[in-house]
Amino acid sequence: MAFKFFTLLINGLVPLIPAWFITNSHPEAAVIKPWPIVWTLLGVNVLLILIAWKHLGYTRRQRETEALMLIVNAFVPLATYNWLFPAETQFSFPMQILLYCSMQVVWIVSIEIAPDWVGRIRQRKSRGASLVGQTAL
Repeated sequence: MAFKFFTLLINGLVPLIPAWFITNSHPEAAVIKPWPIVWTLLGVNVLLILIAWKHLGYTRRQRETEALMLIVNAFVPLATYNWLFPAETQFSFPMQILLYCSMQVVWIVSIEIAPDWVGRIRQRKSRGASLVGQTAL
């Protein structure tokens, strides 16, 4: 679980790097395109997979699933760009960066971390109910 929080932190902050370079090199640009963010996230996540392969899960299947989710996480900025940045809306650079980072965090929490929490809560409830003598929920 600690590794998931680490990847949440990394993937939530990585969009800042290419966005900072874009704002410094092209101050006249109105919209931050998602491709530099996607390539940066993909590079960081592949590097995480290569470095921390043993920490991704207990079994090979868990490791492969987590590695696939890290690769899919890199493409969340494309969805953010297509869904939240319509052509007629103009967001400032800090707002665009905030949207990219927050969508990364929302995606990782809702897809990877929240199901683990729900499973643990249900497991505790069923274990507590069985200790009391009630039927499992």
